[in-house]
Amino acid sequence: MVDEYYPISKTSKNSFRYYINKNFFDHVNLKKKYYFNCENDYFLEERFIYEEKITEEGGFDLVILGIGDNGHIAYNEPGSEFSSRVRLVELEKITIEQNKKKYSINNNLPKYALTVGIHNIFKAKRILLLVLGESKRDKVKEFIEGPIMKILPVSILKLHENLTVILDEKASSLLDKEIREIIYY
Repeated sequence: MVDEYYPISKTSKNSFRYYINKNFFDHVNLKKKYYFNCENDYFLEERFIYEEKITEEGGFDLVILGIGDNGHIAYNEPGSEFSSRVRLVELEKITIEQNKKKYSINNNLPKYALTVGIHNIFKAKRILLLVLGESKRDKVKEFIEGPIMKILPVSILKLHENLTVILDEKASSLLDKEIREIIYY
C-alpha cells in the first residue's frame, strides 16, 4: 500500500486498506507481513516510521501503480518533487472526485492522504504500472511521448530500469499507431 486517506479508520469502507483486503489479500495465500500498509498509525506521533520500515526491509520488491487522471502516482500530485519521501499531502480536487466515482464511496472523503514519495517508489526493484480506461488516455500519451517533468509525476518512471507498463486499448487510444504496434506485440 503506497497511500491511504488521512485521517481514516482502518476499518472504514472508504479506506484503501479495506478495499485492497476485500478485493485482493482476502483471496490470496500471502502472509500480511510480506506487504506494507501505509497506515494512519505510522504517522500519528512518529510520522516517518513507515519510511524507516521500508528502509529496514531493504525497500520495495514490487510496487504496483496506476495513474491518476491528473498524472499522479500514489498520491504524489502534479508538482511533487522527484526526491519526495513518505509524507502527508493535500489532495487535489480532481483526485478526490476521481476516487468518489471509481470506488463508489461517500462524499466525506478526507482532503489529505499519506503517501510514499516518488523517491521511495523509484527505489523499488520492480515497478508495474497498470493503466485502464479512457479517462487516462491523455496522461498515457503525455507519459509515453512527452518529456520527464514534475507536473506529470508518472513521467519519472520512464527512467526506472525495471518498469513494466500494461495498458488497455482505451488507455492507449491516443498513442501514435507505430507506438501502439510496439506495445501490442
